[in-house]
Formats: sequence, C-alpha cells, structure tokens
Amino acid sequence: DTPYSLALRMLCKNENDFFGKSSIYNDYEFVSWNTKADGSGISYSDEQEVLNLVSKDNGVINLYAIWKSYKVSFDANGGEGTMDDFVLIGGENVTLPSNSYTKVGYYFGHWNTKADDSGVSYYNRKAVSLNENIKLYAIWYPINYSIYWYNEDQTKTKSGTNTYNVEYTTTGYKWPLKEGYTFKEWNTEADGSGTPYKKGDKFKNLTTINNSIIRFYAIVLPINYEISFDANGGTGTMNHEILTYDLESNLTKNTFAREGYTFKEWNTKADGSGTSYSDEQSVKNLSSTENAIIDLYAQWQESIDYVINNYDVDKTNKYISKIMVNTEVNNF
Repeated sequence: DTPYSLALRMLCKNENDFFGKSSIYNDYEFVSWNTKADGSGISYSDEQEVLNLVSKDNGVINLYAIWKSYKVSFDANGGEGTMDDFVLIGGENVTLPSNSYTKVGYYFGHWNTKADDSGVSYYNRKAVSLNENIKLYAIWYPINYSIYWYNEDQTKTKSGTNTYNVEYTTTGYKWPLKEGYTFKEWNTEADGSGTPYKKGDKFKNLTTINNSIIRFYAIVLPINYEISFDANGGTGTMNHEILTYDLESNLTKNTFAREGYTFKEWNTKADGSGTSYSDEQSVKNLSSTENAIIDLYAQWQESIDYVINNYDVDKTNKYISKIMVNTEVNNF
C-alpha cells in the first residue's frame, strides 16, 4: 500500500486549546473527539488507535472536542406556557433564560429544584454552572393589592393590603352618618353602579394585577319612616303612609268619620297637646330614625246641626219673617 500523510487538527472549546490527551481543563469535562462539532459525527475516544481515517495523501480531518453537557428542564409548577430545555457544557457559566410561564394572580419569584421551594434556588437571568441534569420549578408568589375605603363624603378613611386567593369579610360602616341616612352597602363605584358588597359578604381575588388598588365606596340612603293614622274616637280605616327622609310629601287625606263631629286636624297627641298638622299638609323629616312610626290622631270638632221644618212668611213684604228649627215637620 502507498503510504500517505495525515494531519489531525484537534479542535477544542477555544481555538488555541490543544490537548495531547483528554483531561479536565478549566473545569470542562472531556468526553470524546467527533468529526462534527455538535457530536453528531463519528466519535473517537481519548487516545484511541486509528487507521485509514482518510484515503488521500496529506488529507486533513477535523476532530472536535466533545465536552460533557447537561440539560436544564423547566416546569411551570401550576402556571401556564412552555419553555424549551436548556443545554450547557459542564463547568461553563451561562445565564439561565428568562421565565416565560405565567400564573393568574401570581408573580414569578425564582426557580427551585423542588416544587415546594425546599431545594436549591436559581434566579431569573442569573449565571449558573452545572455538573448534572436538573429540573427547575417555577416558584410563584400571590399578588398583593390594596383596598381603599371611602366614607359617604367619598373621603378615604382607611386602606388595607389583601393577598390573592385569601378570603376576606366586609365590615359594616364604622363612621358617623349624617342625620336621617343609613348605610346600605359598599360598592366599587361611587355612584353605586359597580359591584355591591353587603356587611358580612365574603370576597377574594378582586384583581390579578400586583400592587393594584381597589376602591370601596360607602353607599348611604335616606331612611324611611311611617305615619300611622288613628281615628281617635272615629270610625273607618286608613293605611300607614311611608315617607322618605329629605323628601316632602303630603299627608294622606283623612277618611275617618265621627257622628256629630267634623274632622279638624291631625295631632301627635290624642288630646291635641302635641304637634298639629292640617289635612293633606306637606311634611318633611318628621323622623330621622329608620322605620320609625309617627302616630297622628284625628282631632274632632262637635257639629251643631239645625233642621228647618217650619217657617213664617211675610207675604206683604215677601220675605221669611220667622224660622223655627228642630221642630216637628208640618205640612205646609
């Protein structure tokens, strides 16, 4: 056979790194030589005896040093999305890729080798060096949001920090109310058009945005009170009248009757010693207490009835000269 010359060009991690034989170099672990830089070609072990690698005189064959590599896989750990595995050469300092997973109501904290965060932590976009395959779990933290509470004048009275996925209970209104008004509910809109929350209602997860602000406005309404009508010796029935604070209303027209008497007025006392109101009078703010009942008593005035059954006529002067009242009926 015709002898030939062979040039072996050993290509390492860096262009100037040449290895006479394999070794641990700068913390990189040598695996083998390969005719492809990515290790997909023909592989040769360290100091392997070779023959007839080329058939051409002065031929050149490139052998690439293949280094021990490790795989980093990622787990959303309750989140959503996908991330490709990450491969790095052992001993090499590389930067982890940015997290691309998401989880509603939570923000990404860091990576950990344990799903419960009890292992080794790795932080987003930080350099790492590995000597084994690892799986990294996304560690999530619930977002926090603030609730601002506004009183009836839309003045902020207090604020509190709430955490996603934690349930809370609404409280009642703890501040003085203006006279004649009562607390109805909390609402996410000042005009009451938003989401209502009654005292004792449970709520959680009002937002998915970290450090956002939710506003609760106190919705107050004028109280209602009732007017009760008492016949006070008369006969008949009258329904209660419901009135609203700060609104003028006319009292219901009297429908009671009493023989020998005519209705005079209403009074807050049966004996007429209280406050008087005329029939169908316009009234306002008779009470500032919710569901209070105001009693109005009919006041009666004795009637004097005259029955004309007879009279004399002055025919000369053509006028009635005498009237007799409460007499027997005469035929005339």
